[in-house]
Amino acid sequence: MGLGIDKERTARQSRLIPRGLRVVFGAFIFMSMFWGAFACKKDGNVNLLTSAKTLDMAGLKNLVENGADPNYQDGDGKTILHLLGINFLGKDEADAMVHYLVQQGARIDAADKSGNAPLFDAILGGNLDLAVSLVHHGADVNFQNPRGQTPLFMAVSLITAGPRQTRGLDMARFLQQAGGNIFARDNDGKNLIHYSKDPETTAWLIEQGQSPALRDNFGKTPLDYNRDEILKLRDSIAADYKAKKQGTF
Repeated sequence: MGLGIDKERTARQSRLIPRGLRVVFGAFIFMSMFWGAFACKKDGNVNLLTSAKTLDMAGLKNLVENGADPNYQDGDGKTILHLLGINFLGKDEADAMVHYLVQQGARIDAADKSGNAPLFDAILGGNLDLAVSLVHHGADVNFQNPRGQTPLFMAVSLITAGPRQTRGLDMARFLQQAGGNIFARDNDGKNLIHYSKDPETTAWLIEQGQSPALRDNFGKTPLDYNRDEILKLRDSIAADYKAKKQGTF
């Protein structure tokens, strides 16, 4: 009787083994397909960032239409909209790319790991046309990063930027006209004039009502941070006044 039981058990086990193998094989096939799809999507997302860097609009559209994520972020947290800032874009190119990406769901104010929105990168890259396009598509001109800085802080801290040496002052003027708060302060209590590195920009800020005597949370004025620029401005104003008084203007 014991022998009969052993034979029955052996037969049952022999029937179960193929079924077990089928289950394992099926699971293996499923996981292979899953990871394959995941890898393809990840590759598509990486290629999407490359298309943004190289301004390959056709390639970018093809990748998005095949499932690439327009909000995918690289290791620094930068999206396609951030990376457009490293390139010089003409008005038509900027409008076309930004419009398409926003239509596809790209977040216009997505923050990178430093807490900066794409508008910051456009300004840092001296790309005024891109900055204009981002604002026209809804970018917040008063977006604050974790340090309390807005895009205007970035603009006034630059003398020139990008391959065409776009003036920081020109970008600051645009941002102000678009609703940027000229009297914003960062987390250290610094106003825009504390950041200015250019006498002409400093003069413009004073015209807008900024005070060179304004103190931050550490009790420092713009003169403590940018003494040379403030003194150059003072000398320039004095020279203009002297020339006007002498009737040379």
